[in-house]
Amino acid sequence: MEATEKTLVTRVEDDIVWSRLDDSVLLVATKVNEVKIYTLNKTAAHLWEICDGSKSVADMVQSLCRAYDIDAAAALKDTFVFIEDMSSKGLVFLK
Repeated sequence: MEATEKTLVTRVEDDIVWSRLDDSVLLVATKVNEVKIYTLNKTAAHLWEICDGSKSVADMVQSLCRAYDIDAAAALKDTFVFIEDMSSKGLVFLK
């Protein structure tokens, strides 16, 4: 599924432990016989925390704009990069 501004983004909760560390988030994804560790930068950490299934891509962009005082074009680019990266790793899904 390709994300649009109305697409809802949900982080995967099963087999994932995560914690905020200062401006970043540390994710530990555990699957059968496999553990992967990811460190998210401050913008990705912000997006991770709010992608609870109730926020659309547009909501996430607006949240980034408010939190980091960036323009909508930059926030939209960051949000789509986050979604592409996290979905390719099976850490978020779209609906």
